[in-house]
Amino acid sequence: MSKKIVYIFLVLMIGAVYASDIEPTIPLKISDVKTRLINKKNLVRIIEFNTEYEPKIVIERLARPGVKVLEKLVIDKVELGNKIVDFSNSAATSFESIDVVDNDIKINVYYAYPGKGGGSVDFECIVKVSDSNFSKPKCTEIKQ
Repeated sequence: MSKKIVYIFLVLMIGAVYASDIEPTIPLKISDVKTRLINKKNLVRIIEFNTEYEPKIVIERLARPGVKVLEKLVIDKVELGNKIVDFSNSAATSFESIDVVDNDIKINVYYAYPGKGGGSVDFECIVKVSDSNFSKPKCTEIKQ
């Protein structure tokens, strides 16, 4: 009976060592990837990065067939009113939702300003998707 327990223990240990060496298909710094067809022409991939590692969103326009990247927009800071909100310089940044509505990509963000008593803000950014390019994000505060 004790040989059986030792054997099971060894099998479990080997499995645990093997499992720890598995590389993820999507890098761990990426939280979510969505691919959408916008306006029946534009194949767009939205990549949300884990805000603990690298707070940003990357939007790519892809060619079809033979998928390749045609255009890329990196959103790691935005204008909000007369301020620049830098996602990497925050007490906390959270992408609450990312949705495609008509020809727009709508991003809801929670941002906590750095420093003692910095406060926080919820805001929405809209990126327009045309047949030729992505617009710069237009962001407005969401009043509670």
